[in-house]
Amino acid sequence: MAGARGERVRTYYGVIGGMSDMSAVMEAANIFGSPMVPPERRNPMETTSRGLGEMLKAALNQGFRQFVVGIGGELDE
Repeated sequence: MAGARGERVRTYYGVIGGMSDMSAVMEAANIFGSPMVPPERRNPMETTSRGLGEMLKAALNQGFRQFVVGIGGELDE
């Protein structure tokens, strides 16, 4: 997946539900959250959320049609 500055990052998603209603659960902060970018490089004009789309596409390709996406994370001060 593409990280906040376009670099490759490794991430994962979880699965919840039963066989007929499984959902992929993803945390956006694991891909492009503030802790993933050094403070001096945190510029929203130079970062991207592309990796989340890539992860959604990967889950779609595996057959998932329901998603839970968290946009939490913690700010690194």
